[in-house]
Amino acid sequence: MLSLKRPVWGIITHGDKVVNKPKKDYTQDDYNILQLNVRARYIITCALSKTKYNKFCRTKDVQLRKVVAFMRHYKMFTKKDDETIDEIFGKFQTILNGLSSLGYEFSKAQNNLKILDSLLKLSSKDPLALKTRETSSRKEEKCLKVLKVETSNA
Repeated sequence: MLSLKRPVWGIITHGDKVVNKPKKDYTQDDYNILQLNVRARYIITCALSKTKYNKFCRTKDVQLRKVVAFMRHYKMFTKKDDETIDEIFGKFQTILNGLSSLGYEFSKAQNNLKILDSLLKLSSKDPLALKTRETSSRKEEKCLKVLKVETSNA
């Protein structure tokens, strides 16, 4: 390991180097630091056996960090302007699967309200936002109707 670059070894032994700036202000040096962090994690991941990796990843601290990250993604979930309904559901399902694997589940009504809220926030910003693509807007309208019915029944 020491034959690799010394900065990578420093990250492995002392932890990640943090860049304390907004992303828009990153310089090439900041991106290089982030690359070194990723390289160090990759080396550690490849060096550990499956049992040791699972032992580390199942610790309470690691699980708590994963839960916090997934909960943040869940709370901040929004539809981007250029996303189709399939992409929205795929992204949302990935978040839900991650939380479910860690023992956190939401009711169907909560999930439906979250997606509805995301779609309605976008449409309130721009009344034509849901109609930018004809096929996408028809799918979204159908989904909105289905979600409203499921939410009112739950």
